[in-house]
Amino acid sequence: MAPPPRGVLPSLLLQQVRNTADWAFAENAATDWIRALEAAPALDADYTTPEARPAWLRILLSAHQCTVGTFVPTDVDSQIRHHVFTACRTPEALRALAPVVALVDGWDPRPVSARTVALDGNDGVLSGHAGEWLSVQAGALGRALALRCDDVVDAQVEAIEAELAREARAVLSSTGTKSGGEVRAACIIVTVAHNLGDLSRVVEAWPEGTPRAEEFRARYVRLGHENPRRYDGAFVLAGEVNKAVMAVESHRYLPLRLPRALRTGRALLLPFPPFLDAWGTRLARALDADGVSSVVEALLEGHAQYPRQVAWARALRGLDEALPGGLDRVLPSVPARLRKLATSGAVKELLSVPPDRFEARFAKSLRAAVDAARARLRGS
Repeated sequence: MAPPPRGVLPSLLLQQVRNTADWAFAENAATDWIRALEAAPALDADYTTPEARPAWLRILLSAHQCTVGTFVPTDVDSQIRHHVFTACRTPEALRALAPVVALVDGWDPRPVSARTVALDGNDGVLSGHAGEWLSVQAGALGRALALRCDDVVDAQVEAIEAELAREARAVLSSTGTKSGGEVRAACIIVTVAHNLGDLSRVVEAWPEGTPRAEEFRARYVRLGHENPRRYDGAFVLAGEVNKAVMAVESHRYLPLRLPRALRTGRALLLPFPPFLDAWGTRLARALDADGVSSVVEALLEGHAQYPRQVAWARALRGLDEALPGGLDRVLPSVPARLRKLATSGAVKELLSVPPDRFEARFAKSLRAAVDAARARLRGS
């Protein structure tokens, strides 16, 4: 018998999801992923058995769908990318998981993520969730190659290729105009860079000796960094522009895990950094005094840890604009070492820059990065 998959008890996983996104249950009760989570405790007794593996994978994917866009995601990455699939010892066992993997392409990220972009035409919505599902599909593909399960190989390759083609179109379309739409283009670029990284990491982690592994590594690894002939150069363009403009803002916003006030509704989820002025305004209007104080402290702590990221200050500016009395009303309640950051240096300077001027400066930087990347690609 195959070894049981490693992982948390289903009922405990449900508790973890409720801890970070309890609001999502009432708002999305009819969705496949909420129904799967609510049924999780019934699987406690036998979730480690091969027969229960499809239901267990559905629960894991549902937990990821619900929390990966929140401040405290559930830690199921290794399960959904590796362990559930490596526990399959036969093609039949893997085939039982394929319909569950296919579900995620139909799940809408917008109810549980504030970092989504509506794409042109019929290309739907782009989000970091798509990268998470690319990594799941890559995990299934690696195991299908190892088991020589050709039908599952074909299904996963088709899904991965369709998503990559969609994201390549998004990059080329959003960067095709000379001016206007730079903020949207930046959001697309940083999302695509994240998604390509998710795919690459899983493909690179396939075990040595996996049949055809090198073929697919040449196809899917480091798409944003190597070989611009792949996907019409869209991903190398995105990689270069992301590195030049957005990557500094993409570090994890770990200090924001602490304020529990941020876990109370979808409206408080983090949008695309560094464009956080409106989010700061929303927080000022939604939270009570204690909640605002805890968020201001977390934002200042974030700036102290990651001083090159301007998003912290942009959120503080939104709070400062919307709070009666501004930040001065809140600062006495935060530690003195952090209080000083708000009244001097980079934070003070950024607080004086209105959103339109900040975004105009950003647009100029993005246009310059796109033009430079296109020139390099033409010369390669």
